[in-house]
Amino acid sequence: MNKISVFLFFISVAVCGFKCNAQTVSGNVAGYDYVDLGLSSGRLWATCNVGASASTEYGDLFAWGETEPKTNYSYKTYKWASSERSYKKYCTNSYYGTVDYLYVLVADDDAATANWGIDWRMPTTEEQGELVDGCTWESVKNYNDSGIDGHLGTSKTNGNTIFFPYTGTGAGGALKDYTFGCYWSSSVYRNNSDNAKNIEFSEKSVSKGTVNVRPKGESVRAVVSGKVVGTELVANQEQMFCCVNDGILQIDNAIAQNKVLVFDVNGKVVATTVIDANGQAEIALPSINDVYVVTVGNQSMKVVVK
Repeated sequence: MNKISVFLFFISVAVCGFKCNAQTVSGNVAGYDYVDLGLSSGRLWATCNVGASASTEYGDLFAWGETEPKTNYSYKTYKWASSERSYKKYCTNSYYGTVDYLYVLVADDDAATANWGIDWRMPTTEEQGELVDGCTWESVKNYNDSGIDGHLGTSKTNGNTIFFPYTGTGAGGALKDYTFGCYWSSSVYRNNSDNAKNIEFSEKSVSKGTVNVRPKGESVRAVVSGKVVGTELVANQEQMFCCVNDGILQIDNAIAQNKVLVFDVNGKVVATTVIDANGQAEIALPSINDVYVVTVGNQSMKVVVK
């Protein structure tokens, strides 16, 4: 398994001879529980995997960019493969197929959004890194007598906990190996479009920024923003990704040099900037309790913030 920029956090194994802290539940969005780990981004993490109803259930495995589980995970069955290691979507290098410069999943291809609704999505690799860095981690055998092994994270900020079971991966028809767990991010690996980024949990380590081939089946743990109530697509909004952190509008996956305009509900331009060479931009909003329409070139998105 390829690994890029791996940061290992070594911990002791199977240490709970007593009851571990139960998975914290901080609230519920659209019928699914989340835990607030006090992360600076305000990101709220689901308490269970997509396809599960409890933190101690494995849930479903998904090939990266697919929204339904299956029994065989290979290039031949992968939705976005035109041939082995050649792709027709999410490609940033012509060596790997048709270039579209998409490197973050759009909503239609996001397993969390497709299964749980527009409030939820898969985390970016940066958000996964924030999760790993924001918690202390402990490998746990038989978590709270559930028979499930996994990793328990405890927030360094507020002490809340989150549990990730070892769910294995799907490759070909071999679906499970319960000694580790891999969880997709929404981010393709830009230098090698054959891979997407993830986090990996094993008995001895937690690794962030790792990669795996896109057709492989992995788990999905969804996030919901604590800052953005919702976004509504109002025009040709397939590529741009938008979120708000601490009053700062962050745009990703946009076309470089396009002008960004932020309108209030009265149609007045309240902020403007330009997309940089990496397809990104940040812009301060006048208020963190309002509704805005954001345009980038000919693309538009309504953003509701509270």
